[in-house]
Amino acid sequence: MLCAMQPAGAQTSVHFPDRSYSTLSFGGSLWIGTPRGLYRYRSEDNVWSAYGPQNGLLSSAITSLEAHGDVLWIGQDRGVTALDLRSNTMLHYDSTKGIAAGPVRATAFEEDYVWTGSTSAASRYDNLIEEWQRIGPAEGLTGGTVHAIVPTNDRVFIATERGVNEYDPRHERWRMFAPPAGDTKTSVAADAAPILDAFSAGSWLWLLRDGELLRFDMTARVFSPYALKDFRGSDVREIIVSGSGFWLVTEDNLWQYDATADALRPFLEIEQLPDRDLRAVALSSDGDTFWFSTASGLTRFTRGSGSWTYFTAASGLPEISISNLFPIGYGVATFSDDALVYYLPSDDRWYTFPIVQAAATAGPQLSLDPSAGSYVDFGGGVRLDLSGSRSAWLWDDPFGRDEFVFGREDPTKRNDLKARLDLGGGRRISATYNDSDYEDVVYGAEYRGTREDILQSLQWGDMRLEQGGSLLQQSMGIFGVGGRAVYGRRTERYGRSLVDVTAVSGHKTTARFTEVFQGRRREGTRSVSDANWIRRTYYALRQDRRLIPLEAGEVRLYRALYPGETPSRGDLLSTQIAGFVADWRPLEEGTNYAVDRDHSVMKILGETGFSTMAVRFTGGGATVELLLCDETAQYLEIRNRYDIGNAILPSTLEIRIVDPNGNEVPLAQFGLDADNDGRVDPEFMDYSRGELRFPDDRPFPPGAYEDPRTETYRIMSRYESSFTSSFSLKKRHIVRGSEKVLVDGLPVTAGEDYILDYTSGSLVFTRRGRARRQPRGNQLRIHSQRDGRAHHAGRHNAFALRLHPGLCYRRDVS
Repeated sequence: MLCAMQPAGAQTSVHFPDRSYSTLSFGGSLWIGTPRGLYRYRSEDNVWSAYGPQNGLLSSAITSLEAHGDVLWIGQDRGVTALDLRSNTMLHYDSTKGIAAGPVRATAFEEDYVWTGSTSAASRYDNLIEEWQRIGPAEGLTGGTVHAIVPTNDRVFIATERGVNEYDPRHERWRMFAPPAGDTKTSVAADAAPILDAFSAGSWLWLLRDGELLRFDMTARVFSPYALKDFRGSDVREIIVSGSGFWLVTEDNLWQYDATADALRPFLEIEQLPDRDLRAVALSSDGDTFWFSTASGLTRFTRGSGSWTYFTAASGLPEISISNLFPIGYGVATFSDDALVYYLPSDDRWYTFPIVQAAATAGPQLSLDPSAGSYVDFGGGVRLDLSGSRSAWLWDDPFGRDEFVFGREDPTKRNDLKARLDLGGGRRISATYNDSDYEDVVYGAEYRGTREDILQSLQWGDMRLEQGGSLLQQSMGIFGVGGRAVYGRRTERYGRSLVDVTAVSGHKTTARFTEVFQGRRREGTRSVSDANWIRRTYYALRQDRRLIPLEAGEVRLYRALYPGETPSRGDLLSTQIAGFVADWRPLEEGTNYAVDRDHSVMKILGETGFSTMAVRFTGGGATVELLLCDETAQYLEIRNRYDIGNAILPSTLEIRIVDPNGNEVPLAQFGLDADNDGRVDPEFMDYSRGELRFPDDRPFPPGAYEDPRTETYRIMSRYESSFTSSFSLKKRHIVRGSEKVLVDGLPVTAGEDYILDYTSGSLVFTRRGRARRQPRGNQLRIHSQRDGRAHHAGRHNAFALRLHPGLCYRRDVS
């Protein structure tokens, strides 16, 4: 069954007002919905996939994307498609199945129900009976076009063009909250200033209309207006929601809502764009990299380093009109008339991927094209779809030892196989086999009937029973058989039949467990010799090595190509820099290096140990070139930094420096303790990285800097580290989506606040402060289910018979 679970997406983007494009980060992939198909970018292997009508979608037009558990809910122009990514099963719902007509603009999840909103009404899907109920003015909804749906603990809030509707599921009651009067400067009445769009960010519901942005408090049921001074709501082209904040894109500006300051402000850095004809904007998931499309081409801005990069046709940018942009890692993707075009910074080049095309002919067809999907269409509604399947056979070191590769007895296999056989008339059979999760092998098959059939579904193999309102809906996994059948005429409102039979039998494959981490401090100690300074990482950007501000614009770092390395576009061949002639490759600030302009210091990021490096920048009106190192010497390397810990609480740090005889040397002797309090002065410590910096370039005897090195002094540290943001659970192979994480009793959100590796049991908090609000940490409680397949967790047998005679039988007596 398709059941609602906690969302895993972190950042979403909606194009306003037609919602022609939408994005969702989910399941390690970026999903992009477009007017010409659905596209998936899998970052782990840099693979694109495309979905269209030939893969089973209702149409090519995608209007919204939401995900719960392993199910992707795809809003379309005439209904919604539920795609189960485990089994490649697609369920379609349109007006013939009871869903409200019109393009689907919003999807949300409330216990056993799935809500959708279209341009005509809202609809609610009951997972237990697998039926839709249309909800419009006759049922209590005020307004027609549904902009947003936000379920809370015991209510559902629906934003329409008229305001905010509140629905009480327990008592089936409705309340309407009309927005305050419109812009007083123009004397626009509230009912004459309709809501243009709505979205949720953090714990708020936001409503956009022409004169202002309204924040609706779903607890106090009040509106807080934010005046739109320099633009109107109808000028907004795109809304990018990221955590509790969001961005509004207009035709000539970018506006950011800062949740910390509770303020809507223009993005001032946009003044540095070559022109203000703003056509599209993309923002990386970490909020550090911006992409702007203007009339002058494509521009990238990196906030961390403050660097701007301009892409034009001369630098390889395809000559296409860019009216949409989507981030893929630190790269970007866009759609032209006939292709998907994307840029990968790691390769510094552009690629293309074909977009979904309409089927050219009728009758039997075969396709193995990733852009069209892998399928065999036999005609007459019978079709075998293999889209989404992957297989790999790997050998450990197959070459170099004279063994016969294909004679190896046990190659490593990784399979994720999915098949769906459409039988016509809405009936289908789905099968899956997955052994890519190392120790676990998951497989099974399912038959799905139509609404009119007695046999609604039949499953065999691995099944997931989600928590619901019946005894058969306990949250667990089983391996066995199950099915559902109905008999009798369905009711008009709820779609229930006279008889509803559900049965399941099999071995339990999951077991529940709870782990608790108490808030605590972590003590650490480290002993480092004077010869163990941080190597080939820090370099001076002045010949005199003075730590004074660097008066320079862009600082460019170059490395010499390795012997035999193939040059690529952008490399400087046979070029002299700082008196050294070589083939140079420019590196990227913020990715390969960072510049501390306050102290004229450069830090190498990521890969280190380049044999030859040089920098070039403009300072004091002249071009400055410095050779940092070559194969013979490290000319400007800084040798006075030491790694003495990690995430250190400043008040707990104690440092001792001892000589070869074990005698402690005062810190003031090394210039580290100007006030003679026995502690290192803060300006010499980077507490978060645990790096100690000495005032002198070479504070210790010469032997510490020679090759071979001579150790003389030792630096000994004792400290307490701040509360860790990562945890290793005692159990592995956790059932995806089964976890409930509480920090000090309050739930946190997967994908937004933390990431859980379900295979290894590693949990990492991604939002700063979520699990470290206090120096000593918080109580962390994790409820989840692990795979108990190998432990034979017991057998589960259940049978349910539901009768609804009062709903399905009526006899008139005259």
